[in-house]
Amino acid sequence: MWGALLALSLGTGATAQPMVDIGLFPGANPNTIEVRVRPDASFTQVVSSLTFTIRWNTASGANLDVANIAQDCPGGFFLSPSGDGEIDDSGFRYYTFNAFGFAQLAQACSGHTWSANVEKVVMTVPVINNTGCATFNIVNDSYTSANNKDYYISLNGLDRTDIIYSSAFNLGNCTEDCLGVIGGPALPGTACDDGNANTGNDTWDANCDCVGQVIDCLGVAGGPALPGTACDDGNANTGNDTWDANCNCVGQTIDCLGVAGGPALPGTACDDGNANTGNDTWDANCNCVGETIDCLGVAGGTALPGTACDDGNGNTGNDTWDANCNCVGQTIDCLGVAGGPALPGTACDDGNANTGNDTWDANCNCVGQTIDCLGVAGGPALPGTACDDGNANTGNDTWDANCNCVGETIDCLGVAGGTALPGTACDDGNGNTGNDTWDANCNCVGQTIDCLGVAGGTALPGTACDDGNPNSSNDTWDANCNCVGTLPDDCLGVPGGPAQPGTACDDGNANTGNDTWDANCNCVGQTIDCLGVAGGPALPGTACDDGNANTGNDTWDANCNCVGQTIDCLGVAGGPALPGTACDDGNPNSSNDTWDANCNCVGTLPDDCLGVPGGPAQPGTACDDGNANTGNDTWDANCNCVGQTIDCLGVAGGPALPGTACDDGNANTGNDTWDANCNCVGQTIDCLGVAGGTALPGTACDDGNPNSSNDTWDANCNCVGTLPDDCLGVPGGPAQPGTACDDGNANTGNDTWDANCNCVGQTIDCLGVAGGPALPGTACDDGNANTGNDTWDANCNCVGQTIDCLGVAGGTALPGTACDDGNPNSSNDTWDANCNCVGTLPNDCLGVPGGPAQPGTPCDDGQAQTGNDTWDANCNCVGEVIDCLGVPGGPALPGTTCDDGDACTTGDVYDANCNCAGTFADADNDGTCDADDLCPASPEPGQACDDGNPLTINDVVDGYCVCAGTPIGGCTEILTLDITLDNNGAETTWEIRDETGNTVILSGGPYQNGLAGTTVTETLCLNQLCYRLVVNDNGGDGISGGGYVLRDANNRRIVDANGAFTNTSSVANEFCLPLSAARLIHSFCDRTDLLYKTSTQIYASFYPGASGYQFWIFDPHGSYSRRVFSATQNLVPANLVTNPVPADMDLNVRVRALVGGNYTEFGAACRFRLNTPGGGGREAILFDEASNMTMSLYPNPNRGEVVNVAFDGIAAAERMDIEVLDIFGKRVSAQQIAAPGGAFVHTMDLSALAPGVYLVNVRVNDRFHTQRLVRQ
Repeated sequence: MWGALLALSLGTGATAQPMVDIGLFPGANPNTIEVRVRPDASFTQVVSSLTFTIRWNTASGANLDVANIAQDCPGGFFLSPSGDGEIDDSGFRYYTFNAFGFAQLAQACSGHTWSANVEKVVMTVPVINNTGCATFNIVNDSYTSANNKDYYISLNGLDRTDIIYSSAFNLGNCTEDCLGVIGGPALPGTACDDGNANTGNDTWDANCDCVGQVIDCLGVAGGPALPGTACDDGNANTGNDTWDANCNCVGQTIDCLGVAGGPALPGTACDDGNANTGNDTWDANCNCVGETIDCLGVAGGTALPGTACDDGNGNTGNDTWDANCNCVGQTIDCLGVAGGPALPGTACDDGNANTGNDTWDANCNCVGQTIDCLGVAGGPALPGTACDDGNANTGNDTWDANCNCVGETIDCLGVAGGTALPGTACDDGNGNTGNDTWDANCNCVGQTIDCLGVAGGTALPGTACDDGNPNSSNDTWDANCNCVGTLPDDCLGVPGGPAQPGTACDDGNANTGNDTWDANCNCVGQTIDCLGVAGGPALPGTACDDGNANTGNDTWDANCNCVGQTIDCLGVAGGPALPGTACDDGNPNSSNDTWDANCNCVGTLPDDCLGVPGGPAQPGTACDDGNANTGNDTWDANCNCVGQTIDCLGVAGGPALPGTACDDGNANTGNDTWDANCNCVGQTIDCLGVAGGTALPGTACDDGNPNSSNDTWDANCNCVGTLPDDCLGVPGGPAQPGTACDDGNANTGNDTWDANCNCVGQTIDCLGVAGGPALPGTACDDGNANTGNDTWDANCNCVGQTIDCLGVAGGTALPGTACDDGNPNSSNDTWDANCNCVGTLPNDCLGVPGGPAQPGTPCDDGQAQTGNDTWDANCNCVGEVIDCLGVPGGPALPGTTCDDGDACTTGDVYDANCNCAGTFADADNDGTCDADDLCPASPEPGQACDDGNPLTINDVVDGYCVCAGTPIGGCTEILTLDITLDNNGAETTWEIRDETGNTVILSGGPYQNGLAGTTVTETLCLNQLCYRLVVNDNGGDGISGGGYVLRDANNRRIVDANGAFTNTSSVANEFCLPLSAARLIHSFCDRTDLLYKTSTQIYASFYPGASGYQFWIFDPHGSYSRRVFSATQNLVPANLVTNPVPADMDLNVRVRALVGGNYTEFGAACRFRLNTPGGGGREAILFDEASNMTMSLYPNPNRGEVVNVAFDGIAAAERMDIEVLDIFGKRVSAQQIAAPGGAFVHTMDLSALAPGVYLVNVRVNDRFHTQRLVRQ
């Protein structure tokens, strides 16, 4: 209403107020700044109010001279400095200005108007006291927001605030010298030090490179006497004299051809121009002289034409060199005549009637071809060769010596000539039979072994026998081959009682089991072996395995402990060659040879392995072989420092070497092995279950459906093809085999269309896993030690059967049920609550009729070492031994394991006095127990060591057990790492690694807890190489509220990171030293207020000679890294469609220049952020059929938070339909709301959605609006 009245009072133009931008710029006069406004439409009416804040850096010393402000139209609106004046906050100064107006501009200032998109200066203010470089701008930042000082303007009483369109600019002495110091003295042409001892007259050049002149070989800086230039060595026999790399003047000898440095020296080869001579050489007088080449090609040789030779052919004679130097002889024939006719291949007679086609062979033997069994000379049917005797029951048929075709009988195993013939012995695999033989049908059949052990005997279970007891009758062999009869009175004297021979009893001996009455009514049990098995073979004295690879000949001792003999240094179990005993290291110069802890035989040398008399570097002691890939280095008997290869698990001498098997922890791979880089890598198991197979998702297969095409394995290894009509009958529709569907069964998940268009899901098991194995009826664990045979029931409850007093799961021997205590004088025997079988005696155990001292009730055995004393079935008062922890019947007995509370001991056991004691553990014998040994087999952190690098000094072991020193001569690059801690400093560590990331160069941390907000500074000593910085937080929550900054010696940032990461923060690429001068211009450095739109640009500072610039935008925590080349100094980040810049994320930007076809190194880093309204992320609108409304989703991408759907310009409707579809077109969410019209926000909870891409469709009346939502 008020706005309408104001518009009426101001005239008809009051209804179209423009949006107004504001900016700050250098003034027309020196040391002044001016405020400009820029409306997007013309305006002449009331500027109701205006507020803005100017910010500049405190270090500049500058102030605003507010007493001398010049205003554009004070009568229309008067700009006044804020009453709280100039404010210092966090290194910046702020001055806020306010204005209020009630008069129209055109009236207050005659003819005054604001034109559309034209800047208008509204205020100019002088800058005073600027002793440095001041950076000015109008800002909305955390200070202005907290103090209600953000930019704001209202026209005709309406808020028309738009953007601050200016960029920060500098005033004052803002020139940077070559070290990046503003106003510094390091200018081009001034002296510097390039750090190179081989140069002098060092100065800064025009590109701010410190360049010196090379000191020549005569010691003159910039002199011409450089290596490779001419000099005079004073020797007349040399020429081409030049300075060498060591500045020696060296000439080349003049050879026989007069060439300085030539190869034609006396004694060297030459060519006398005569093809018939060889071995031509220059003689002492520089004459080239050769020797005659004979027929063997030997210069000066005797093999001349006409002389005897040997043509190397044993079949010729009279050999001589002919005129052409060919050695030629006459062929010797098979009868020994040179030139005779009896040559190989001609006919002869071998005198054997069994051969034909006789000829001289190559060895001059007269050989004929054997006439075979079919009468063919040279035929293949010879004795011993295969034939066919025409009998199917034989095999391996061959011609015998008499040319008969004879085969071997095929036995019952199918072997021709085998021994497994009917009637011969075999093994039917049945331990209850004997005399097994092959029958006529080749079945292996045995005779049952009877109860007397006779195969085929008659003493079978159920047949009569004699138990030797004259008082028994009906003696028969029982199922266990015990001969048992029935007694008139049973073994307990009960007429017709059940305690018959062969039935169960209790012999009262806890060391036996399976007790039964024998034929003489003795209750006899089988000895319980050391594994608790009645009748088992694991008895004292028999073999066992103590699980200790260092022992052998393991046997059960009298106390059923499996004990082995120590394997000595010679590999002999129980042998005497133990560590500490004498041996012979084979070195005659050593004495006192003994086996050390690692079974190396080492002696003491008069001079140690380093040549020091009586020194400590003796064989067997630690050394450093200088190989980072070995550990446990020791001097051997020959004083070689030898280490064991460190395997892929970091164990020196370990078996996990490249090429050996490992487990990559990925159930989807097989044939896992360690590769050359010690990565455990497996081959992908394909859809057919073959590791390394080719049947991978996306490759061709055959789904067995003739109506489908393009069959491929999908991501779940289903072979699916495309149907002309999909599974819902839609031509070309999306419901193809392998795509998601809903089978309508809440008990299944992962529903997909199969090849036959059935919508089939996997059963959700009792643990909620679709396709999981935990189905009703399968085994589980109910967590109750008193039950067994646990299984999932029909309601997915894990239920077990109670273990009864006999140890049987589901058994009937439960407390309160009947049993037999073995005492004939007791009655009403039952299992008690402790599973003791106890009965009631007529007279109790103290002889009192009906007394309470019944079996199973408490008593006192008078032994202080026992507790829980009770009367047993025989009225013995028996207690349980009180263990070393004071528990009656407890397991903590002398000789059993315990924990003495000392981390430095192992093998803790209770001794006879119940003291828990262990053995001091020091595997590497360095005097420090294993639990406290931070660096096994090496000095502890902080102690001196030798890193094996002759270029370092002051080597010490760091906190990571790495021996590292300080480079000799100092470092070329000194960096600082500032870490602002959170309250959990002990979780924070860092590492500088080499370019590959494999080798740790420097490291630091952890730090103290409780120092939130404190910044610790680490100084790093590096060189001009490339490195990687890794910051770790083992709490997995980053550095809350903190972060870190890496800078060079000139305070230029390399990485500027906040603390928002989880376990590890590291840039995806390495950084290289030193930094170049390339950078962003100051006004675009540390811009975290940029908007994600195509009008946003960033600018590189001009670099002399550059033909382009490469912008590197990266997340310091490693999630994003992209390098983009631009032929100009500017880049539009929003135009990067492929691998786009993340929105609403704190990033870094670095720049390098392309000069002469080569890139410089990257320069200093700046902070950088692209913001979207509400932090909604970079949106991609797929389509929007509405022309007069807007719709947006935020946050988008979404990480499981609620999703806000914002609308503006929407028409009111009775109903608005909102649906969310997955990428398969399946609707996963649907809502209906009433649309109020205008601008409003609707909130949806989509936290249950799986990660992926979704479409959000909105229908209002007949209009559709769609946007994409990314769920991370």
